[in-house]
Amino acid sequence: MLTVTVYAPSGSGYLKVWRCASGSTAAPQATVLNFRTGVSISNLVVAVVDNTAGTAGGVCVQTSRTVHLSIDVSGWFLRSPP
Repeated sequence: MLTVTVYAPSGSGYLKVWRCASGSTAAPQATVLNFRTGVSISNLVVAVVDNTAGTAGGVCVQTSRTVHLSIDVSGWFLRSPP
């Protein structure tokens, strides 16, 4: 779980977060945070980390405008053994 916060955006726009390995996964259509000019806003996001065998794992972030961005790990879920 991540808390994403946008500070001082240059204009109204959106932010996307998704699982990816080395930036190779295409961005989703859905956004996780919509923001307005000059307004700081945050949201809690659940993002699965892509840690399949042989990959570094991680999440990708995309914004439609220039922003100051803070991403904090708020928690995590452990997978059940198969």
